[in-house]
Amino acid sequence: MTDRGFSRRNRASTASVPADRVTAQGEAPRPSVAGDHPLSWIVFSLARSHRALAASLLGPLGLFPGQELMLMQLWDRDGRSQKELGDLQQLDHSTVAKSVQRLERVGLVTRTPCPWDGRVRLVHLTEKGRLLERAVRDALGELEGRITSALDPQQQQVFITLAGLVVDATEETARGTGISDGTPEGQAHRPPGSPTPGPAP
Repeated sequence: MTDRGFSRRNRASTASVPADRVTAQGEAPRPSVAGDHPLSWIVFSLARSHRALAASLLGPLGLFPGQELMLMQLWDRDGRSQKELGDLQQLDHSTVAKSVQRLERVGLVTRTPCPWDGRVRLVHLTEKGRLLERAVRDALGELEGRITSALDPQQQQVFITLAGLVVDATEETARGTGISDGTPEGQAHRPPGSPTPGPAP
């Protein structure tokens, strides 16, 4: 499955590869990192492909990948604080504020002061935001169906279990380093209150 997926992504670029570097099948060879660090490479490839597919399904709804997760929290329970939204997704305050502002600009949410604590802003869905729920859930259902189409139910469960172990180990390491995830949204998967890492030396 992985080899076929890689081949499809790289077939179109074969023409730009020198003839002596093209395999017998006419496909560009994998970068050395795929062989040296296969788990990191497949995680990177999966994240990239998953985000691209999510973008293609959410784009027609006016959303970018990641925004649907914040909306889903509000569909589960409206009127959450920005801090609560950030804690649930392990995002820092500035990232949550920017994400909420984007949703507010397109009319999906509003922000109001908390009645019992004026320092806190509560995020509420608008009517437009509530009406978007069915379409977003349908898009995520299609996303789930596409990414699991090559796996039977038992394989899906094994993958979920093993991937969960990798996520736990990765997050445990990241908590000690304050690493930013480098997404286009500038999301930093760091515990709230941890210092923002400086530029790499």
